[in-house]
Amino acid sequence: MSVSALTRRNRCYNGTMPSNVYSFSSEMSESRLPYPTIVRETDDLGRAISEEYIIPDCDRQKVLEMLCPYIEKPKLEERFLDLHENKHFIAKDYKVVREYGRNWLVSPYYYSSGGTIIDWWSEDEDDEPENDSELAEFDLDELNSSDVDVSNN
Repeated sequence: MSVSALTRRNRCYNGTMPSNVYSFSSEMSESRLPYPTIVRETDDLGRAISEEYIIPDCDRQKVLEMLCPYIEKPKLEERFLDLHENKHFIAKDYKVVREYGRNWLVSPYYYSSGGTIIDWWSEDEDDEPENDSELAEFDLDELNSSDVDVSNN
C-alpha cells in the first residue's frame, strides 16, 4: 500500500481537502470588504501591508460564513483553541485582515502568532473522539512493507 493510500485510509491530511469539507470562493477572499480598516503593519516606505477590518457585531456571523472555507460554518458562540498561540477564544472575537490582496479569516491572536482559521481547533465535545478506535493511527507493519523508503539514511 502506498503512503498516500495509507494516509487516506487513516483520515490524515494527504495534501488535498475532500470536497465535502472545503467550499471556498476566491472571489470573496480577493474583493475588498465594505468595512473600514485600520492599518496594522506598514513596509519601509509607510505603505500598508496589513489592514484589519472593523466589522460591526450585526454582520459578524455573515462575514464569518462568507469567509470560512469549510462547508460546516462555525457559530459566533463556538469556542476554539488557536493552535499557534495555544490560547482559547470564542469565534465572535475573530478578525479579518487584508494582506497580499486577499482577505484572511484569522484568530484574535493573529498579530502575535499568525493563526488563521485552519489553525482553529474546535472545543465542541462532538469533535473529540469517543474512543481510541476513532483516532487515526498508522499501521506501521503496512508502512514498513510499502515500497517507500522511510529510513533516515
